[in-house]
Amino acid sequence: MPRQDELLKKGEILNFEYVVKHVMAAGGYALIYDAARIENDHPVVIKALRKGVTEMDPNANERFEREAKIAAHLDHPNIVQILDVGVTESNVQFIVLERLFGYALSQVIYLEPTPHEHVRQILMQVLSALTLAHDQGIVHRDIKPSNIYICEPEDKNAADHEYRIKVLDFGLSKGLWGGRATFCQPLTMAGESVGTPGYLAPEMLSDMGITTPQVDLYAVGLLGYEMLTGTEAYSGTGVQRAYAQLTQDPKPPPKSIKQLPIFRVIKNLMERDPSDRYISAVETIYDLEHLGD
Repeated sequence: MPRQDELLKKGEILNFEYVVKHVMAAGGYALIYDAARIENDHPVVIKALRKGVTEMDPNANERFEREAKIAAHLDHPNIVQILDVGVTESNVQFIVLERLFGYALSQVIYLEPTPHEHVRQILMQVLSALTLAHDQGIVHRDIKPSNIYICEPEDKNAADHEYRIKVLDFGLSKGLWGGRATFCQPLTMAGESVGTPGYLAPEMLSDMGITTPQVDLYAVGLLGYEMLTGTEAYSGTGVQRAYAQLTQDPKPPPKSIKQLPIFRVIKNLMERDPSDRYISAVETIYDLEHLGD
């Protein structure tokens, strides 16, 4: 595995337009760099794929390219914007993304219960992004707290629920049969599970990875449950938690939460049988908009 400084160097110019500053974060598959547009010093983020990742995942390069293609195709205020893509002279693949200021939902979701009105606003923005993706024949398949980013408002006096939500990382997305996402081809073998254990819909775990928009809706329901309660919906981590989703009901929430109108929507999204869930993100948004009716 290459060292961090072997990918992009400080001061390196990419596509004659962006200058690299420093590493912001490091993951198993990619390094995230702070960078700027040369013309106006506007901040951006550069995601660079590690050179050795194909040893862990032979499809890593294709996933990386697909993430850029899909996100660039989905122009929506609640989806992170892809600005550019390219390959350096040293053969490092990179994506240039808009710079987001704020924090991932994963950083705060378990600190304390989130007020139900804030939960409603967050879920509606995530579902709005998914409405466009599903309409284009794309299922995200990896909706989870770390892929939901809460952007700080430019107006520091704005209320918390006015924060803009961004959905990240379409690298595991899959095109639906008959959908318009012709560039979104499967990169997994039949029966191979993708996504993050604990947020995968039960049908993806038990039915050969079946993919419908309701896969994303299930994960949205888990987000809502965990924000409302401030705790995990199921015990365990990884595969243990995934098994619990197949065999157990979620932890009983406090009575005060069960009585909230929004909890009825979340409970529907979390139904183990997809035929018992909402049909679409649009239908879910409608009910969230009319909780008091």
